[in-house]
Amino acid sequence: MLLLPFADGQRLSVEQALTQAHTLGDLRGNSTLETYSLYRFLAAILQAVYTPNGTELTELQARGHFDPARITAFCTQYPLAPATFGQVPDLEGKIKTVGYVLFGEPAGADSLFFRHQSADKAKTVCEQCVWTGLLSVTAWQTIGGQGLTASINGTPPLYFLPKADTLFETLVRCLVPDVPPCGGLWDRPIAFQFYKEVPYLHGLTFMPRRVRVLWQTGGAERCTRCGAPIHGPWAREMVHLKGEKYVGDQWRDPFVAYITREGRTYPLALRQPEPAYGAAILKGLGRVTHRPQLFALWPDQKAWRVFGAITNQAKWIDTFVTDIELTEEPTK
Repeated sequence: MLLLPFADGQRLSVEQALTQAHTLGDLRGNSTLETYSLYRFLAAILQAVYTPNGTELTELQARGHFDPARITAFCTQYPLAPATFGQVPDLEGKIKTVGYVLFGEPAGADSLFFRHQSADKAKTVCEQCVWTGLLSVTAWQTIGGQGLTASINGTPPLYFLPKADTLFETLVRCLVPDVPPCGGLWDRPIAFQFYKEVPYLHGLTFMPRRVRVLWQTGGAERCTRCGAPIHGPWAREMVHLKGEKYVGDQWRDPFVAYITREGRTYPLALRQPEPAYGAAILKGLGRVTHRPQLFALWPDQKAWRVFGAITNQAKWIDTFVTDIELTEEPTK
């Protein structure tokens, strides 16, 4: 069972978290990147559960909670087990450290990254940490060697998330109306394939890597990622290959702002090349031609949380999260 970590220390299943969302506060992963990825994952599930229109979104917001029967039906149909989630069964190929899906952990050429220790051979990573790492691949994957491509948004952009008092209030404002129903990561095969177009849910759960985790049992006491005791499977290595590659120019992420520049046929996602603060991001929004779609969908929402990563090509330098308060009416 996948367990979602919360800021208050609770760990709940997807079903528990969504049915109790109106009573819960912030999610909190092992890193800034994982935290945003958890919200994005739940937003994708709700998009599949509801496939909402504008009227239904208004009614859902007024109701103040998600429908337990619909949530339970989804979780029954898609158990989302950690041992198989986001992986390709029977995948054969080059074996790498599991650190390649744990952004912020030392791995390969980044052996001194963040934690300042070369720890590849000592990793004993629990299944919960592996699946939150795999979630991060969908939004944050950078380019790699040998043709390994980045996530659907390319070099990681700034991601804007509604900031609210409860998990429900945050997630309901992550929903986009009138999106045609389609499969997400939970019901499609992950293949080495080029895409010029992707449906919305596919884009939210895009997987630029194919992975098969090499699970082990026994011989490990604690997870080197989260420090929790290990009572089940754990991993140190995985098969790690090229996955889905986006080669189109029509994808627009509703959590992202875009800039149209002269001479380019499509807008570029807003990124932050240096350490960012709220004022700097607000200033950057003044230059964009397309603010995040969520701004227009929820014009009364003034408080936003912004997640970002600073990279140099494939190398990670830093990550950050900051809050902003919109002081003017957001525009499209």
